[in-house]
Amino acid sequence: MTHAIEDALKLGIRTAAASFRLSYFLTLTLDPKQVPNKKLQIPYLRKVFNKFREYLK
Repeated sequence: MTHAIEDALKLGIRTAAASFRLSYFLTLTLDPKQVPNKKLQIPYLRKVFNKFREYLK
């Protein structure tokens, strides 16, 4: 991906976030070794992300 495309995408994200009055951007980084079963990665990610959302409330 070129820098121009990255910059355009970032601008689009900032513009969309501002329209919803969002002022924070948080990331959740997970260790792939912690996933108990590779076939259940998506449900595991959802569970962890939902815990993260509850923690932020």
